[in-house]
Amino acid sequence: KIQRRRTGRRRKITVINMERFKLWDVAPLTDESVSPKQEPELLCFPCEGEKSCVIVFPGGGYITLCDSYEGVELAEWLNTVGVAAFVLRYRVLPYHYPCQLADAHRAIRFVRHNAERFGIDKDKIGAMGFSAGGNLVAQAATLEHTPLESVNDPIDAESSKLNAQILCYSVSTFSNVTHTATMENFLGDLGTEQADAFSPDKNISKEFTPPAFIWHTFADEAVDVRNALIYASACKEKDVPFELHVFPNGQHGLGLAQIQPNSAGQWPELLCNWLKLIGFLGE
Repeated sequence: KIQRRRTGRRRKITVINMERFKLWDVAPLTDESVSPKQEPELLCFPCEGEKSCVIVFPGGGYITLCDSYEGVELAEWLNTVGVAAFVLRYRVLPYHYPCQLADAHRAIRFVRHNAERFGIDKDKIGAMGFSAGGNLVAQAATLEHTPLESVNDPIDAESSKLNAQILCYSVSTFSNVTHTATMENFLGDLGTEQADAFSPDKNISKEFTPPAFIWHTFADEAVDVRNALIYASACKEKDVPFELHVFPNGQHGLGLAQIQPNSAGQWPELLCNWLKLIGFLGE
């Protein structure tokens, strides 16, 4: 059981037991030869607070999952401000597209289908991603369909549309400033000749893409800050609202960025303000 005593919003938040949910009995495109076996799942961190929730997508370059400081820690922090949270453990190498996107869409549908059980509003489901996890959030926010046969269950019938996207030092474009390894690990056999077709900044639409909160650091030497600038510019072109913060200092992979209190460490408070603006948090 996870316990949190107080919040910056000066009211008590009760964190309920963390639960673990498999997204499918058997995930589509499962390769039985892969060891150890990868089963996409959600870690659930419900709390008594707002009726909103955020699904956290850890980074890791589609090679591994940094699901401690870019997953569980973020879910626990979201609980402290009254937001229910989930951590998505999606498939990574040797899996490629469409497996990760299928996992992301299924996670959104799973949460929406179980909204009453989790005490959340079906129209207040956001996703937060870090680095490659941010790429997967941006993919889910811009690509409505996954090329898989329907499993024809009630979860599959739900919409995969997000109501908010939060991109943290994200690989948000597959243009010449992308993080090449992340792009290649996502595309797999599709090859880089398909980069434009799967570049999130080129697939934004007013109808499907939700409002975005984007932050990055100028000093990031792993993922070029221009990923954030290009994605934000594309949002503007498609009339999708966004809030963008570029901090001067801070390396890649900061998570909550507590080691940068005067720079990137401001992002959680700024995010809270933005969540209030879009109706995910009360005053």
